[in-house]
Amino acid sequence: MKKLIAGLMILGFAQTAFSQELKSVDNTLNAGKVEWLVRQVRVEDIPYGKPHKADFPFKNISSEPMYINWVKTSCHCTATNWPKEPIPAGETGVITVEYDALTEGTFYKIVSVLTSFDPRAGVPLVITGKVVKTNPDK
Repeated sequence: MKKLIAGLMILGFAQTAFSQELKSVDNTLNAGKVEWLVRQVRVEDIPYGKPHKADFPFKNISSEPMYINWVKTSCHCTATNWPKEPIPAGETGVITVEYDALTEGTFYKIVSVLTSFDPRAGVPLVITGKVVKTNPDK
């Protein structure tokens, strides 16, 4: 029973993240306040064990300062760095996501960003790709 409940919770989270992604594409999340210049990064053939960084730039298109309240990763294999100071109106910022590349194969990681403009609904950023082990005999 516990496994069923846990599975339903994971499914619910995935559905919520997916539906937020669709809303974001329609520019309804943080509409008129934040312009996400990059929302998804796809990388191929990351060498096993070599962390990969991806930048997600954004612009505060509102008339007031923007704060990034929180950035939540989907697992411990993903680390983030974001501006801790307010981003003034009209200015840009970057959220950096680093994937540790310690698991061979494809990956799909979601990072949820909560801003001062909508502190209840996280904006999903996605990094996907493939980690490959290199053959030392080559």
